[in-house]
Amino acid sequence: MNAKEAAEIAARNFSDLFADYGQYSDLRLEEVEKNDDEWLITLGYLDKAQEGFSLGLNKRRYKVFTIKSTGEVTSVKIRPMD
Repeated sequence: MNAKEAAEIAARNFSDLFADYGQYSDLRLEEVEKNDDEWLITLGYLDKAQEGFSLGLNKRRYKVFTIKSTGEVTSVKIRPMD
């Protein structure tokens, strides 16, 4: 598996997992890291549910997907915002 394939798996899983849990937009690939037999893929997105609370400023949120070389997603975590 290469970085592009891992990123595509992360994006598909993001859409599947979070489609029913709020509104998001502007999904972007933010970071890619390879460790031994797994990929760490960070996706960023705008949380539309928070739009009204941020005085019109959209804040990006981040999820880190851990994907084994087999294509299995083994974890999804919130990456702390800076």
